[in-house]
Amino acid sequence: MRQKLSLLLISALTCSSINAQSKVYGDFDGDGKKEYAYLVHPKTYINKDGDFVYEGMPKPAYTYIKFSQKSIPAIKIKDCIGGKLQDLGDLNGDKRDDIGLWYDWLSSDWHPYGAWIFKNGTWSMVSKPLEIHSMMWNIKGKNFKPIQKAGLGKVKIYYNTWSKDYDQILIKQKIVSIYP
Repeated sequence: MRQKLSLLLISALTCSSINAQSKVYGDFDGDGKKEYAYLVHPKTYINKDGDFVYEGMPKPAYTYIKFSQKSIPAIKIKDCIGGKLQDLGDLNGDKRDDIGLWYDWLSSDWHPYGAWIFKNGTWSMVSKPLEIHSMMWNIKGKNFKPIQKAGLGKVKIYYNTWSKDYDQILIKQKIVSIYP
């Protein structure tokens, strides 16, 4: 009976992982046609103690952003077990849509948010990953984008931080250049 229950649990986790994969459409190669980006999560299994484990743990777990157009290189994200993809539009004026990801991890309501632009044949992060609390989406709406175009070569970045007395989570913003 326990073996059947374990098999049922593994099947349910595998199916939910497949169904929960985030997919987003955009013109990521600049050819004027929409393709899609999707997540490939780390493999999961139940260990001998019955614990849910991600492949590679306790070493880093990796999620990949891959594209339906195979000529677009994948993005490898460390310490990530999935997340929510967003098409950020063309942030840098190269006629390619750029991409963002709100990372899933194992603890808390704080999650990194990363954004990438494609330049010189590779994906580069717009900035170091932002710290975003889940309340940001509750306040700003589920389609809110923490990184938005703010003029030629600049983006507006939204992030969260604690107040000085640590009794509130604040929403902050700043404008940064995306060109070195």
